[in-house]
Amino acid sequence: MEVLLYTFFLGLSSAHMTFLLFKTNFILDYAKLLGQGKLFGADSYEAWKKQNCGDAYVFFLAAKYPDNFFAKLVSCPICLTTFLCIFGTLLFAHEMILTSIAASSVAWLVYKQETKE
Repeated sequence: MEVLLYTFFLGLSSAHMTFLLFKTNFILDYAKLLGQGKLFGADSYEAWKKQNCGDAYVFFLAAKYPDNFFAKLVSCPICLTTFLCIFGTLLFAHEMILTSIAASSVAWLVYKQETKE
């Protein structure tokens, strides 16, 4: 039972993080709030956003840094949820590494359900 609850929680929190990254600009909002907007390229993102019909910040990172592994990782929802689940499993319950596969599947299903239009 504990493994099922852990898998569900990890998948749900990964889906939540993916939803926040792809549907909001919370990174820039918090960066601006803390006075670090320049560090995160807020001005260049705002100009890019006007040209690209309001795409999310993660797509701006992928366009600005096309050869960067982390920009590619963050801009791919499947890759991001998989790595979040693997990282969460290694961080919190390294003995249950196989649950990261199930958690990644749960995260992807929840994300797809939440983003249906």
